[in-house]
Amino acid sequence: MDQQKIGAHLRQLRLQKNLTQEQLAEQFHTTNRSVSRWETGKNLPDISLLIKLADFYEVDIREILDGENTASVAENSAKDVAAKVADYADATNSKLLRFIRLISFIGIIVSIILVAIQTMTYEPSVTSFLSYFMYLLIFMIMVIIHLYTTGILAKIAGNKNLILACKVLVITSSLAVFFFMVRALLILAIILVFESTPPQVHQGIAHYDKTYYLETYGNDLDTGMFIFPDSTDNMLHSVFDSNLHTGLFDTDGYIILSVEYPPEAYAAEMTRIKDIECSITLGDTTVTQEIRYDESTYALPAYITSDGFGHVYEYALMDEENHTITYVLLCYPNPDELADYSRYLKIDTDAYNIESAVHQFTIYAHSFDGGNSWLEYSDMVN
Repeated sequence: MDQQKIGAHLRQLRLQKNLTQEQLAEQFHTTNRSVSRWETGKNLPDISLLIKLADFYEVDIREILDGENTASVAENSAKDVAAKVADYADATNSKLLRFIRLISFIGIIVSIILVAIQTMTYEPSVTSFLSYFMYLLIFMIMVIIHLYTTGILAKIAGNKNLILACKVLVITSSLAVFFFMVRALLILAIILVFESTPPQVHQGIAHYDKTYYLETYGNDLDTGMFIFPDSTDNMLHSVFDSNLHTGLFDTDGYIILSVEYPPEAYAAEMTRIKDIECSITLGDTTVTQEIRYDESTYALPAYITSDGFGHVYEYALMDEENHTITYVLLCYPNPDELADYSRYLKIDTDAYNIESAVHQFTIYAHSFDGGNSWLEYSDMVN
């Protein structure tokens, strides 16, 4: 079929009607540009519109299909006309099919990228699972559209072996998706069980037991609690509060002990804190790290054993004037939730928003071999 020839004949028919492209476009509720593309053969009107054009020009549709007047096409049979109409429909749909094939191919590539990203960053949750499932569904839809528009799907439908292989693939994929769903739901259920566990809350000095906290939370918090006192002797006045919640992956919360000492006991406790150090040994190498003194980060001078390593903060605030020492351990601190203890937090609370908790200061861990080997105090104790 000669599209240029059809276009030229459409132009001739329009001129015979003494119509401009604008007038014809208005007649058929289309644009001047569309009429121009018909008459240059760059595009063709839809088959339903072609029939309306034939009626409008009062010609046989065969004349338009052949691009000639009816005198030369009178002998055409109905079979020939049907074939020409089919060819014409294929020609008008070919560009649309190419466009759909292109879009579906792009959709397949984008879907693969999205599924890969979702797989790499997947964290068990209902939202993540639904997102992952939707990406897979979009990918399958794009593949089916592409196979249909390229004719591959029709070939598959006519091949029994391919049909069998597709059935096996669908069944296998369905089982894999089912297994994935069950696994995701089990993980989600485990997370919900752990996260729904109430936090362990203790208040009052009678509940202060350093041994208990070390055995229960020491390994998870990467701490030896060196800065906390071993006993409650020689305390004139004390306030103790702890609120710790252990989830599936970590523990968060705080331990705060504020103690007023007699002058002699305060001096002795300050000396003990100043001398705190931790030795970590890996093979034949031993590294000893000392407590750090800081006068600017907090409202009071502080001795720090951990400043954000593993999102854990452990320090003692020294109030020499009142002979008071406040021992603090925070894990994943939320300044808003610690409003009652704001005087014990960093002056700049934005400092708690750290990206890498591995490179923060601590005496309880050390990196050997240029960062290839990490060893923590809790690992040596266990």
